Amino acid sequence: FVVSAKWKDAKATELSILSRSGGECQIAHPDIGNAAVTDSSGNTVEVTRDGKDRINFASAVGETYTLKTVK
Repeated sequence: FVVSAKWKDAKATELSILSRSGGECQIAHPDIGNAAVTDSSGNTVEVTRDGKDRINFASAVGETYTLKTVK
């Protein structure tokens, strides 16, 4: 995975994740359980939330995912 972030006031506000190999993507970040995940077409991606600080979702090779409202 290749991850980039937009920042405001020293906090990530949006993450962009490129899946190079596909498979399950697991992300741990404070309060990420509140994030909305979309694919490059803007479709909502189904995620599994593991508490408020961890999410998992299936990814496809070459797809880019956007996580917004990351606090």
